[in-house]
Amino acid sequence: MFNLSGIEIYEVIHENDTVSVYRGYSTVKQKPVIVKVAKKTNNRSSGVSNLIHEYEITSRLNIENIIKPMETHHMDLFSATVIEGIEGISLSRYIKDNILNRSEGIESINEFLDIAISITENICRLHQEGLILRNLNPDGILINPDNAKTYIIDFSCAEYLTVPGKNTLYYDNSTNNPEYMSPEQTGWVKMEIDQRSDLYSLGAIFYEIITGNLPLIVNDLVEWTHAHLARKIETPENFNPSIPTIISRIIMRLLEKAPEDRYQSAYGLLEDLKECKRQITLKGAIEPFPIAHKDVSANFHLPKKLYGRYKDRIVLKEAFDYVCDGHAAIVLVSGYPGIGKTMLVNECLKSFVQEKGHFIAGKFDQLKQSIPYAPISAAFANLVKRLMTENQEILEAWKKKILHALGRNGTVITEFIPELEWIIGKQNPIDLLSPKETENRFQMVFRDFVMALSGKEYPLVIFLDDLQWADSSSLHLLRYLSQDANLQYILFIGAYRENEVDENHALTDMLTEFNKGKVFFRHISLLPIEKKQILEMITETLHTGNENITGLVETLYRKTAGNPFFLEV
Repeated sequence: MFNLSGIEIYEVIHENDTVSVYRGYSTVKQKPVIVKVAKKTNNRSSGVSNLIHEYEITSRLNIENIIKPMETHHMDLFSATVIEGIEGISLSRYIKDNILNRSEGIESINEFLDIAISITENICRLHQEGLILRNLNPDGILINPDNAKTYIIDFSCAEYLTVPGKNTLYYDNSTNNPEYMSPEQTGWVKMEIDQRSDLYSLGAIFYEIITGNLPLIVNDLVEWTHAHLARKIETPENFNPSIPTIISRIIMRLLEKAPEDRYQSAYGLLEDLKECKRQITLKGAIEPFPIAHKDVSANFHLPKKLYGRYKDRIVLKEAFDYVCDGHAAIVLVSGYPGIGKTMLVNECLKSFVQEKGHFIAGKFDQLKQSIPYAPISAAFANLVKRLMTENQEILEAWKKKILHALGRNGTVITEFIPELEWIIGKQNPIDLLSPKETENRFQMVFRDFVMALSGKEYPLVIFLDDLQWADSSSLHLLRYLSQDANLQYILFIGAYRENEVDENHALTDMLTEFNKGKVFFRHISLLPIEKKQILEMITETLHTGNENITGLVETLYRKTAGNPFFLEV
């Protein structure tokens, strides 16, 4: 505990290593207070900086159910913020207290809706102020069980989204609640963090309130990233059949992996929750209705999704399925700049691989063609970092498998991918050979390394972008691997600008070799998207009917010639 002059502490609301929250009484002001304390022990100052940041944010807010801080104190061993006392308990304690006693039927659904509406109203007010919380969790919410009124008390990671589309915020170690973080907060996907990230966290909280369980459960903290990115969530009504289907659908919409598939605003969510409350009050049940009907984002967002390309998706899916059956395959994707080569590969194959396997990517640079293998090295370095998040038992298994495959030639790969030493340790020196022998040895050892990283349970997809700028060493390596009939569970994907590859380019010869080689090969040549895809994109972007945008679609198609890049800039 701690001593703060003029404050008598009598109850713990919740405690952790960063910031703890207590209930007390101010003998100076003669009123109940809540005290948030960040200790300065063990050279850890993140809690203190979070508390200062929170004080600056909340002192400027003038929103209902957001209690402004009364005073702040900075002592030798801790910092503390004092806010006005609020009747209630933490939402996390409320959830735990009600798990065993949760009743079924109208009463419990009414209670859930009252709480959900109260929290959503608070989030709606904050988002209207341009504020996103980034760390919404039950410990940061107080609830008065007598009237279901809620208060948000954790603003430690909050940020103002002043310029929508320009704020690129990422999850960091100051966010201590990975159970509730959105996929875009993991840092593994290139997505902007905006208000929709809070809505994902809100979906996780709603799921826990109504079922008593988190939507995702993992055995190790480092597994949360993969869970949020890839694991499917069981619907609340499957978990508990007494939960109305419409409420289950609302929660699952909040928990969509892609931000554009979620609710786009807290206002749209609030309207649906109020409709549920209205129906259950008047009719005693909730009849189906179209959810998100009034959901319009306060900010302009272009959907980050793939439109059309159905035949091309099938080619990629067939190649991946072929690889999963124990083979190797190569797919090259060509097209003009901006036509959507990278989007096609990322959107299709990432979704295939998320449930099973590893997807790694590298991109060649026109200004770095003198650096051999650079994108390949970077891609495998990222895979090593991903493997480092596994638990010790799994990591040890990878270490044995890789060492067995490399034998005495481990240094050949650690010189190429220094990060690999994190797994297999420092390797012994190797013999110096002539340049040609050195290249041959590298190709053979790299082949063995790649084969060690692939298998039935974890097929490996390697995507190399902008092959028109690939260095000769990388192309020789790809050619060598394509001729090996023993490769299994490996899919190589390459993308290049066909307008920059003529008959004299090295890639032209490779295409001929791939067609004659022993490895399964497919070539996708991307064409411009059609009017109907532009219509679908504009309809989803503007949330309007087809009849209102026919002229706009015609103009966009004529000016862009169906090139997706010019539709998005």
